[in-house]
Amino acid sequence: MLFEFGDTDLRDGRAFEVVPDWITFSGGRVDVVGQTMGIPEIYLYHSLDLVVVGTTAGAVLDRVREIGRSPTLSSFGISQFLHHGLVPPPHTEWDDLWFLGKGDRCVLTTATNGIEARFERMYPYLQADSTGESQPSTSTLLDVLTAATDRQVNDAGGDGVLMMSSGKDSVSVAVALAEGGHTEISCVTYRTGPDDTENDIAAGVCRKLGLTHRTYDIPDDASIVEADLIRFFEASPRPCADLVQIPYALVVGDVGVASGVVLDGGGNDLYMGIVPNRKFKAMQGLRIRNERLAQQVERFIPTDSIINYFTRSRVATQLSGRTFRLPDTRQFYPEVVDTRPFWAQISDETAEIGAIDLGTTVATAFHDQAEVHLKAHVAAQAFEMTAAFPYCDSKVVDYLFDLPASTRYDAKSGVTKILLREMLLDTIGYDAESVGKHYFGFEGDRFLIAHRVFVMSEISGCSLWSSDVASLAASWLDQLERRPLLYHSLLVLFQLSGWYNHSRYAR
Repeated sequence: MLFEFGDTDLRDGRAFEVVPDWITFSGGRVDVVGQTMGIPEIYLYHSLDLVVVGTTAGAVLDRVREIGRSPTLSSFGISQFLHHGLVPPPHTEWDDLWFLGKGDRCVLTTATNGIEARFERMYPYLQADSTGESQPSTSTLLDVLTAATDRQVNDAGGDGVLMMSSGKDSVSVAVALAEGGHTEISCVTYRTGPDDTENDIAAGVCRKLGLTHRTYDIPDDASIVEADLIRFFEASPRPCADLVQIPYALVVGDVGVASGVVLDGGGNDLYMGIVPNRKFKAMQGLRIRNERLAQQVERFIPTDSIINYFTRSRVATQLSGRTFRLPDTRQFYPEVVDTRPFWAQISDETAEIGAIDLGTTVATAFHDQAEVHLKAHVAAQAFEMTAAFPYCDSKVVDYLFDLPASTRYDAKSGVTKILLREMLLDTIGYDAESVGKHYFGFEGDRFLIAHRVFVMSEISGCSLWSSDVASLAASWLDQLERRPLLYHSLLVLFQLSGWYNHSRYAR
């Protein structure tokens, strides 16, 4: 889905015959509004005389190049990726390409020099906005989730896979698949090693539901892994440094389903609530509020030290992993931008938002959109599939968000998704408390060590970096076995380098 218009179209009030409800033409002004759950994705290319809007980054970039434009990489976006493992919406890796995520709005108007764009950010699903009027019912929850899953599978052609950990989110989507009779969808769990219990739990659930379960073992043959990842990089519209992007991409590339759906159980943290734990409260309490002091401390501590969290802004403490800091990136990226002021501004904007809302609405606006969900989108699009998130369906969201808070989370115990837990216990006897917290993991440090030659060739061969990058990357790889928390920084560098080296969109 693409829409294209210039400054004359805006000035004359041109209107398309059919437009989605997230685009509004009105008297020389166009409003493009990001969907509150980020589905569909909305990308917007903006220059003074042209706007292209579409629902995938690849489609917009392809169209922009077809008409002779050459988007330029953004030093701000690249710096954000290096510093935090993501580019916060509405920004992307490109100067003129914008991603309208949860609650983002772009207002386009005409001026003497052409089309002007103004971006606004809102934070949907604050806890105070929940009506609490939905009636808690495990059968209603199953009904709305099944209907959402059914719609998304059918919209994608009725074939595909569910990326299935043994956690309650993806298990509940498997239940919805079985309830809807979608036995054509395979449930795939990747196995990280012989001691991985995730696969056994997921396989047992599928047997009970009558669904096909597939186990994916990451190949031992380095040449196969490298060929698959290069194929992924070549077709990826954007880089992503989610901690499990590598196995996720390998699985999607190997499932052998053309033009199908990649179902993902993520998305409900935004409105179900994340209760801050003791560790988070302690980190917030120990944060260094003085910006100058924080920068000085950052200069003298190791990259993988937990002390780095105490130098971050209130919002930035919500972002995952330990990635490059400004002193690190100055060693190899000459165009680096200090990204701290951006996060300080976001922290100021959200200063009145409480701890639970900070962990859900604010953090997921960045972390989920630009890392967790993006992982699924880029993997699916790279292999001509469609990523789908049943928990991001509007009817599911409306029902769950307006439940009484006590059926969504318990602020004292920290237990979340209470009604979902009850639904799984009622339907298949899945006791989330006994099973424990499960999600896709990945021994990424071992992976990078095992594929050192490939990793180093991608990083050292990337023209974005100065020659100093090779010695830094080699040094960190040497230390990775005893300092595994360096993994996220190296993953960020590897993923960005591989994407830039091979992606047809970066050429």
